[in-house]
Amino acid sequence: MDRRRRRHLKRLRARLAVNNSEVIVPPKKQKRRKDSPFLRGALFGSKWLWAFAGIVITLLGGFAILRPHVSIDPDLQLNPSDPFSIQFAVKNENGVFEVRELNPSCRTIYVITSHNVGLIGLPPRPLPTISKLEPNEKSTLICPPWIGGLGAGAGNVNTAFIEMDISYEQAWWPRTESQRFPFRGVIDSQGGVHWTHLTPSELQTDLSKQAPKL
Repeated sequence: MDRRRRRHLKRLRARLAVNNSEVIVPPKKQKRRKDSPFLRGALFGSKWLWAFAGIVITLLGGFAILRPHVSIDPDLQLNPSDPFSIQFAVKNENGVFEVRELNPSCRTIYVITSHNVGLIGLPPRPLPTISKLEPNEKSTLICPPWIGGLGAGAGNVNTAFIEMDISYEQAWWPRTESQRFPFRGVIDSQGGVHWTHLTPSELQTDLSKQAPKL
């Protein structure tokens, strides 16, 4: 092989080597963003805030499930002119746990009739014990009058205030629970008397107007 052909082959091999070689391009370094101290603090604070909110919601949900609560509401009225003939419905408002040993009582606080018969500041009268109420179960109570003839011989009731009190126990609750339910007698256009709920503060305000000495 002559010299000229050898040079040609040498240049051809060199050209092929260049075409077959891999060109490695080093990756560009990305600049890392530097967060400001304020932004880092805000992100950290928001994480703790959401965690705290989750704990609070969980505790409130658990308290709502465990919290004992009984309601007493006027129900069936046997004699419209005698508010003491009204039956009261007592209900276990807790939807999970039963309540036991419910001890209700009724206190006649202030009653005045059209014949000036007055029942004022009488002591509580214990009512029959309810042994147990299942979740959302109801029972009935009645607040018996101290005298008969209301709405008849003793006169129509013009003003009336009573209070139903109840104590009871619930599983998984550390203490005996007590609740107060004050009521005011409201007279309708037909002379019938209906009990309506009051708060303890409203009861004191109304009593101060009706009987300042109480």
